[in-house]
Amino acid sequence: MENTKSKSDYKMTRNPFINFLCDVRLKNPYKKVTEVARDGAAIWNTMSVAEKEPYYEMGRSAPNRTGK
Repeated sequence: MENTKSKSDYKMTRNPFINFLCDVRLKNPYKKVTEVARDGAAIWNTMSVAEKEPYYEMGRSAPNRTGK
């Protein structure tokens, strides 16, 4: 089964870590979601603030979807 999702298929969230995990998932399409989450968390914890900044910026520019 081929993964046909692209970066534009994922909804941007206000949570920078979730946006980062979407990028990690795109780079590892055949890994289980639990493996991606575990590996992504380890990477995220070693990243500097400057490396995380693009994901924080995505979160700031994401629409606020509270469901109200």
